[in-house]
Amino acid sequence: MKKFLFILLSLTVSASLMAQASDADPKVLYKKAKKYLQAFNFQQNEENFKNLKKAAEFIDKVVETDEYSESVKAWMLRGDIYNAWLSYENLLMTLNNANTLSNPEAGIKAYESYMKAYDLAVKKYRKKKILNSLRELAGYLNNAGMALYNQKQYDKALESFEKVLQIDQLLIENGKKSLFEKEEDRLSQLQTVGLVAYQANHLDKAKEYFEMLLNKGVKDPAFYDALYKYYNQKGDEQTALKYLYEGREAFPDNTSLLFSEINYYIQKGQLDKLIDKLKLAREKEPNNVSVVLTEGNVYDNLFQAAIDSGKMDEANKYFELAKKAYQDALAIDSNNFLALYSMGALYYNKAAAVSKELNKYASDFSAAGQKKYSELKTEMEGYFQKALPYFLKAEKQQPQDINTLTALKEIYAHLNQLDKSKMYKDKIEALKN
Repeated sequence: MKKFLFILLSLTVSASLMAQASDADPKVLYKKAKKYLQAFNFQQNEENFKNLKKAAEFIDKVVETDEYSESVKAWMLRGDIYNAWLSYENLLMTLNNANTLSNPEAGIKAYESYMKAYDLAVKKYRKKKILNSLRELAGYLNNAGMALYNQKQYDKALESFEKVLQIDQLLIENGKKSLFEKEEDRLSQLQTVGLVAYQANHLDKAKEYFEMLLNKGVKDPAFYDALYKYYNQKGDEQTALKYLYEGREAFPDNTSLLFSEINYYIQKGQLDKLIDKLKLAREKEPNNVSVVLTEGNVYDNLFQAAIDSGKMDEANKYFELAKKAYQDALAIDSNNFLALYSMGALYYNKAAAVSKELNKYASDFSAAGQKKYSELKTEMEGYFQKALPYFLKAEKQQPQDINTLTALKEIYAHLNQLDKSKMYKDKIEALKN
């Protein structure tokens, strides 16, 4: 009896091993994958979609074997399976009004499989069949690209969109009808690919598409702005400015190009050229605090430059313009730290300018000299008093800003409020330690 049971056990183990060997057989896997695909094509439902996923696992193993690695049929089957997978995901997205793909790689795997099959194929009918499959796949890839873009998967979206262009090129090379009915449709696809490449930070690739489109007469402010920034980063200032100025001329109302031009002049320190640009920017975006503050900073810098040159009338003019700009910024956002600090600094610097004049009379003990000294001292302290509330409000916004605390320490010292000056000195030391 014991021997009989042993024999039965042995048979069971052998049967199990045979089943495993059968499952690993690439011919068996190929047939199963094909069977699951046929069932899915006959009826697309959730159960058959699960089996389609299994078919993908099987065919992936099949094409890795020596027996099938160069098989046109195997690679075509793999392409068909992943094409079917992507088509079903497209259907689900349409029905559910969603933008989610469970397998972002499905479309790319389908493309790569068809291209492998195409390279291996010798017979014309097979090549024709593969081209037709690629045409079908292109539509699914385009939809997948849109879904991936909305998911902010820009690299994968870019790959999907580019594959559409590559399929179109292959079709045209083989005398087939283009995917795009009109040339403007093709250009629109090129524009999409370029913009996605730019967002994916593939700047070299984006540059190629944008320059190609401009050469074809397609103009967009985003092309010019991107090309300006690209060449500026590369250190090719001449080409960068070429695109910036061409863009500004073609799209004078575009704010992105305008701000790029403003930033260029700021970097170059060409403040005199900035004023008209900033006025235009303020007209376009009157509630943009950054633009208003930038205008104030330009006037502020011109104010200080005029003081250094001894041109006091010019300095006073720029002082009033800077003050007006900072007031406008605070009218938009009364708690803006930079606006508060800038206004305080403007008065502080005005006080410092008066202080220089004051020092001229420090050793003049004549009646006229003392009178002038007293007048200037009162004027200086008045500007410090005006600066004080702005710095105090700025401190509330950013309590640990060293520049704000230093300004408060110095102001209180000038106003002879030494206990408060020491308090801010201690705050600064505590932050440094």
